[in-house]
Amino acid sequence: NTENIFDSQSVDAFIIRCKILSTRLYIIFLIIFLITLTTYTSLSNQIENKTVILSSQSIYENLRLKYASSLQCSCAKVSIPYENFVQTSPLFHRVCSSDFIS
Repeated sequence: NTENIFDSQSVDAFIIRCKILSTRLYIIFLIIFLITLTTYTSLSNQIENKTVILSSQSIYENLRLKYASSLQCSCAKVSIPYENFVQTSPLFHRVCSSDFIS
């Protein structure tokens, strides 16, 4: 009775037959479980981390649109230089810009 993993001290043929069937079912379910686990592990989404160094605002916006739920910015320099998005052009009052004011 090498195909029986349960205690086989019984001499009753029916009990031995039940133990052999239980062993076979156990092995079949174990194999199915291992195949399922292997398949799930191989097909599941893998997390991939990529670091983009010296990126611009447009690259960041493209990445944000593509990976909105998973994008993480771990930058040491969080801000963008002001000249990239702020433009100042002063407009002086007529009195302030006259030649009589110095």
